[in-house]
Amino acid sequence: MIAYARSLRGRGVPVPEIAAKLVIPTGKNKGRNPSLASVYRVLGADDADGED
Repeated sequence: MIAYARSLRGRGVPVPEIAAKLVIPTGKNKGRNPSLASVYRVLGADDADGED
C-alpha cells in the first residue's frame, strides 16, 4: 500500500486522490480508505528519510 502511494505521488497525483485509491487491507478499518492525514504522514516520513 505504501509503495503504491509513493508511486502515485511520484507521478504527481494529488494526495486526496491517492487516499481515495488506497484501501486498508487488515485490522479494524479493513476495507476503508485511509485518512488524508495518514497519507500525508506516510509520504512526509518518506521525504524526511530521503534528506541527509
